[in-house]
Amino acid sequence: MTFPAPQFIETNGIRMAVYEAAPEVVSKPYPIILLHGFPEMAFSWRYQLQALSKAGWRVLAPDQRGYGLTDCPPDVADYSARILAKDLEGLLDAFDIEKAIFVGHDWGALLLWTLPFYMPDRVVGLAGLSVPYRGRGPADVVSMVRHAFGDDHYISYFQNEGVAEALFEKDVARTFRFFMRQKADGPKRVKPEGDGIGWTAEQGALQQGFMNDENLWGGRVLLNDDDLNVFVEAFKRTGFRGGINWYRNFAENWRDIGQYDTENINLPTLMLMATDDPILPPSLAKGMDKVCHDLELHEIKGAGHWLQQEKHEEVNRLLLDWLDRRFGAE
Repeated sequence: MTFPAPQFIETNGIRMAVYEAAPEVVSKPYPIILLHGFPEMAFSWRYQLQALSKAGWRVLAPDQRGYGLTDCPPDVADYSARILAKDLEGLLDAFDIEKAIFVGHDWGALLLWTLPFYMPDRVVGLAGLSVPYRGRGPADVVSMVRHAFGDDHYISYFQNEGVAEALFEKDVARTFRFFMRQKADGPKRVKPEGDGIGWTAEQGALQQGFMNDENLWGGRVLLNDDDLNVFVEAFKRTGFRGGINWYRNFAENWRDIGQYDTENINLPTLMLMATDDPILPPSLAKGMDKVCHDLELHEIKGAGHWLQQEKHEEVNRLLLDWLDRRFGAE
């Protein structure tokens, strides 16, 4: 599979790498912007870039701030959701795009749900993968996680600057074999039948699980050797600080988004959940229709957290069906 060469733009004070796939004749009304999560980059969307462009859509996938060939400022404050949204607004300007459909996975989905508030005139549709939207919570995520799980939860662990970075950067290939696993039995949630959202003390803290023998991790590595190497070489170059800095802005993001009516998203919205996601079970999407008033929700059976890579054919089918029904005829 041929992955597009990067195009470099200046946006919001950084240099951003953007990968574009477009058919010779664009037959659809809006471009699609694909937003990756942690620890990923635009390459995570390789299957979607190809399938969507083949169907007539113009598609762009950036390496977001802190990742890949895009600049990685060191300061935590440079990774707030408002700043990240401003990066995307500059991307649209650089490619002369007035409005777009945005698709986000993992942290890309968390950013996705802020776009109707931070750049309402530029968004016509939203498709989230893995991370549902239920409005602004009663407190920021870090506070809620610490209250529920203490400091063993990986989100709490990530708040310690430099600690997780040192752990993951010691052996980047091992890090990606740990994170990107398919049909993994662990790390597990404290209450597998409930609404747990991550690694906790049931298996031990994140660093303990990471240091275990690989045979204890469960499941199998998702990526083939060539694809794994793409991620490994990229993160050897950038390190993990930029990506983890996204996690260190939960409190700031929660405070800032509070000035908006976050209980009402009225755009066409697609949500794809994975039945075997050990971090974000489909039950977390319960009640999403109360805040997303034009919602279509699907569960992808047998998929883990990295569903757009693991179950790309099913993801592509559901995305294209929704896109064509909601936007293709315009």
